[in-house]
Amino acid sequence: MVNEPLIAPDAPSPYTPLIAESARLPIILPKTQAHAGILLGLAIAIILAVVLSFTAFGYQVDAVGQNPTAARYAGISVNQTILAVMGLSGGLAGLAGSAEVLGAKYRLFENFSPGYGFDAIAIALLSRGNPLAVVLTSLFFGVLRSGANVMQRSAGVSITIVYAIQGLTVLFLAISLKKESGDRSQESE
Repeated sequence: MVNEPLIAPDAPSPYTPLIAESARLPIILPKTQAHAGILLGLAIAIILAVVLSFTAFGYQVDAVGQNPTAARYAGISVNQTILAVMGLSGGLAGLAGSAEVLGAKYRLFENFSPGYGFDAIAIALLSRGNPLAVVLTSLFFGVLRSGANVMQRSAGVSITIVYAIQGLTVLFLAISLKKESGDRSQESE
């Protein structure tokens, strides 16, 4: 869409015209780029935590995630639940992208995301399906990234160190998950 129908007139690279000021998300901390999208993300995390913990839909999602065969036997439509979760996830990803455009960039650029999707996968793994833990894990990744830029400018330390720390964190989590699943299978025998 950015390459043809929405491209700004005389744009040197694919991007849209600036969005109207009335459509922009307000800045919540002066002299920073912190905008109201942060508050929107916190509200969504709280709503998701409540929905997943206290509703029938949350029970269905948990049951399908834990054991689809048992969920099917209990009368839960596994395919419908998976499709609903995929649709919800896609909608939330779109909302996050629109918050980035409406709160920080003020226009849509081609390839505007510097790998947020890959970070989201690591954050989801670390948070282990808990929406409130996503907030803390995202804060951890944000502090690492922000600190990496400062480290690179002031101390000359390469930003790849931060990527290594993130990778090791995910690796150690994967090892702990493998160990837990091995312990559970031994207990069931």
